[in-house]
Amino acid sequence: VAYKVKEYRWGNIFELGKTRYQLAKYPVTNLEFYNFVKDGGYNKEKGGIYWDSRPRGFGDIGGTKYFEKYQPKCPRYWDIAGETDKLLNQANCPVVGVTLHEANAYCRWLTRRDGYTRQKYRLPKAAEWKWVAYSRWPEIREAMMSVLPDIPQGQSFLSTSDSFKTNAIKEMIMSIKTELRNRGPVPVGSFYDDKSGCSDLFGNVWEWCDTLLDEFRLFVRGGPSPVYDLYFLLFDGFFNPWQQTNNLGFRILRELDSNNE
Repeated sequence: VAYKVKEYRWGNIFELGKTRYQLAKYPVTNLEFYNFVKDGGYNKEKGGIYWDSRPRGFGDIGGTKYFEKYQPKCPRYWDIAGETDKLLNQANCPVVGVTLHEANAYCRWLTRRDGYTRQKYRLPKAAEWKWVAYSRWPEIREAMMSVLPDIPQGQSFLSTSDSFKTNAIKEMIMSIKTELRNRGPVPVGSFYDDKSGCSDLFGNVWEWCDTLLDEFRLFVRGGPSPVYDLYFLLFDGFFNPWQQTNNLGFRILRELDSNNE
């Protein structure tokens, strides 16, 4: 099925610091990622232009060297030889088993395919993801944002007591308990939130964020709950940039300006 960028669906518009942006309504699906593969995303001659050379953390070699060294052909869990879990390969389920570098390459491919000369689509930073996801709890969102490392310069949030945050987390968990029943990827659109305009921010898969937690690992957000403590989901998960797991995918961000609503 041909994938057209103009058909991509987006959540509500948000602003954090000086950045106006939208998160994609859904995590990137297997079908959407297939179009990147089909268009030469993993082809050495053509696809190499999409891979970012920046190392992301200590021990990482960067996307370009990763691509050259390991020569990936597709996401780890795609059912190429009939040997992997077909539940992970449904067209309308989030693509999983992709490294941070593969997710970034997809964003660069999408930007070029849509005709932009500068990076229009990218992975969200942890603060940008959480600012959207926590919009359903406006009265406690600022308190939960105050602990993140990538808050834009000049942006400040309320400082609250630990007891307030503990009670806030309990309230948040109760309000998303339906989302937190799944063990892995489910079809996108399963959990819609009208405050953010997005689906599956919680309860489907972990989603890459382009923010370093420490010198080794990057933040991921969302996630399937049965494998993890529920409180952990509302703070932050983390993976090394080269990791590929069966519950780790990504969602893209679109930056907006006055000429692009």
